[in-house]
Amino acid sequence: MPRADLVRLTPMTVVDDVERAAAPLLALGATRAPSGRPDCLGIRTGSTAAIFVTADHLDADFGPGFSRLLEGRSILYAQVVDAEAAATRFLGRRLASAATRGGTREIVCEGDGHVVVFAEKVSD
Repeated sequence: MPRADLVRLTPMTVVDDVERAAAPLLALGATRAPSGRPDCLGIRTGSTAAIFVTADHLDADFGPGFSRLLEGRSILYAQVVDAEAAATRFLGRRLASAATRGGTREIVCEGDGHVVVFAEKVSD
């Protein structure tokens, strides 16, 4: 079986405005970790991070209306070595998969109350 090593685990939140959502944390000293897209913004402080995305960002990668499945839910963004292997080993069901505009292969799974986006970097 291919390896599914977890590289990083980051909370992700769907918001209306990434800048407005990040502003209070940036005011406290967090730093930006830009994605290169205006509808997705990471922030960091020390060894921790968070990701803010808009519904439009998710819908552009996974299809119209996909973001509605994730509204109000806690989402974990899991950077992994092999997205397929990680999703296969996760105890839950697949909601969607996509080759994203950011050069990742992502598989969204749900299980036991968790939503996890397994992301594998495939290109720059």
